[in-house]
Amino acid sequence: MKVIKRLSPYLKPYRTTIVITLILGVVLSSVTLATAKLVKMIFDDIFVAKNHHSLVMAPFIISGIYLFSSTIRYIHMYYLRYMGDVIAYDLRTALHSKYANMGLEFHSDNVSGALISKTTNDVAQVQNGLTLLADVVREPVNVVLMVGYLFYTNWKLTCITIVITPFLVGFSASLGKSVRKYAFIQQEALETFTTYLKETLDGIRIVKGFGLERHMEGRFKRITDELLKLRSTILRREELSGPLFEFIAAVTFGGILFYAGTQVISGESTAGAFMSFVFVLGSMQQPIKKLQDAHVRLQSTIAASQRIFDILDIPQTVKEPQEVGRTLREWPSHWNQITFENVHFGYKSKEVLHGVDLTVQRGEMVAIVGASGAGKTTLVNLIPRFYDVTKGSIKIDGTDIRDFAVADLRSHIGLVTQDVFLFNETIRENVMAGEAVAEESKIYEALQAAHASDFIEKLPTKIETLVGERGSQLSGGERQRISIARAIFKNTPILILDEATSSLDSESEKIVQKALDELMQGRTTFIIAHRLSTIQRADRIIVLNKGQVIEQGRHAELLAKDNGAYQRLHRSQFGHL
Repeated sequence: MKVIKRLSPYLKPYRTTIVITLILGVVLSSVTLATAKLVKMIFDDIFVAKNHHSLVMAPFIISGIYLFSSTIRYIHMYYLRYMGDVIAYDLRTALHSKYANMGLEFHSDNVSGALISKTTNDVAQVQNGLTLLADVVREPVNVVLMVGYLFYTNWKLTCITIVITPFLVGFSASLGKSVRKYAFIQQEALETFTTYLKETLDGIRIVKGFGLERHMEGRFKRITDELLKLRSTILRREELSGPLFEFIAAVTFGGILFYAGTQVISGESTAGAFMSFVFVLGSMQQPIKKLQDAHVRLQSTIAASQRIFDILDIPQTVKEPQEVGRTLREWPSHWNQITFENVHFGYKSKEVLHGVDLTVQRGEMVAIVGASGAGKTTLVNLIPRFYDVTKGSIKIDGTDIRDFAVADLRSHIGLVTQDVFLFNETIRENVMAGEAVAEESKIYEALQAAHASDFIEKLPTKIETLVGERGSQLSGGERQRISIARAIFKNTPILILDEATSSLDSESEKIVQKALDELMQGRTTFIIAHRLSTIQRADRIIVLNKGQVIEQGRHAELLAKDNGAYQRLHRSQFGHL
């Protein structure tokens, strides 16, 4: 019931279809009783009483019953499977939305392969379970109708039959508990499998470069062996219920056959009544078996749904103003400065930034330097609220950035990073970055300003060229220029450049640096740079060390400080002043 309760928001929009589907299932079940009556007529009226009229009518009745049954079965099964598909679609959409809207902290804690596994494997398991869930709702009605008919036909035989029910229920419950335990472990193993496979494909150049093929194959085999072992354990338990049930049913049927046979011989019952009873009793095996199978197999669905809702229940760390009782503010059309006031940030009880105070004027180019782990990227990640400060605040002209709608804030910030990510779409679509419509001239202006036009004009399909997964069809410099064109097209007043040229060769760096110069004009720019040669023209250089600002000033001023932090960084790169 807990699964149904959690799934109810996804089931609610389709409640009319679900009710109709269940009603059709009950109607389908009632056809069995009509068939039982037909069996009684065939034996008593045709074979025993030799009734010619019944003989003539029987083929038409049989055809009518099975035409009706087949039509209802088709509609019932279509909607049943379709409902599983649409609810699986809704679950995947909910998970995708969750992934997209969660902060970077969430993605640091959850590897992408695990999230993919939940979206594919776990949702598929729930989808399969929804079909079984229909059996759980429909088949008890079917059984009740059949038991009622059996009591009506022969109450003594029916009492004998239902004696075995407690044994079947107890066995099914025990088996189901065992399956649920192993199903949860299996879903985690599938998650490991998906994560490893993605890791292999993402790192294929390293695999080949270091000759790791056999090593990776060995790891893959160990993971799949473990998965196969778990699957074998679950299958043994799932399939055990069927043969055991059939054996118990066969023993019960043998006893009933002996008892009912003596009644027919003594004249207490007719052959038709006996065959009708046996027909319904035999038909009952199917719904009872379905119920037992559904109970056992639904344990895998319960385990999968628990994993899905564990993710969906994770609270959003970066929240909209109204969600935490703050007053929603409009982005100021004319603002003058960004201020960091006593900014602290910690991740998993480890504080990364310690009381940063900083004021940046509009239009100022600020470079942030420091050793690895100093907190440079963390600091700029707080501006678009990829994370939220744990203490202190960041303000735009006195308004805390947490008072702006997240989408509104980020729409005013452009980003160019070292690790360029391009979608497997056309150059045009990557530049537009989600915009539905754009003037052709603006796209070309952005590409021209990013110094990307030259190489694009040489491509057979120009800006309609597909760039491949992560831009694999382009060189590093070309990818970076498309990334810069994307930022130019977005046209934001605030710009963050995170090691934007560090991975390029000298020739590409020169071209990209020209594009960056175009991009930074008139914008408030935060530059994270490892190469100090790229930030000498900055209006101000901020030196971070262990999460604190220890120096700031222009290049010449900082270089003149005897044994200063910036001077030491500069000396370590160039060997002289």
